[in-house]
Amino acid sequence: MQNQNKGYAKQERKDLMNDNPIAKDASGGRSWMSKHSQSRFGSSPLQQKEETYDERQARKAKEKKKEAARLAEVQAKREARNAADANKPKPEPQTKLQALKAKIVSDLTDKTTEKPRSQT
Repeated sequence: MQNQNKGYAKQERKDLMNDNPIAKDASGGRSWMSKHSQSRFGSSPLQQKEETYDERQARKAKEKKKEAARLAEVQAKREARNAADANKPKPEPQTKLQALKAKIVSDLTDKTTEKPRSQT
């Protein structure tokens, strides 16, 4: 089989050297800091610290405590609102006849007037 990379072998070798970080290390192409720094953002999942069982349980307990505090706050607001509503004066109950009479009076006295159209 013939070589399909006619004249491109040097370019391919150069590309491989530029893309391969191990080859860069061997050739001295990367700085000491980039070789030895341990970045949390770009590191592999194997190098990242896993959460232990105790840490996970502590985090869950903290989240539950936070949620319970939030619910208690919501309940306190609701009770305060209900107490304020209980202090408001309530309308006296009407009989059906009184309610019908009030509706008829409001319908008769409610005047709907059309606004005059602007002349253009």
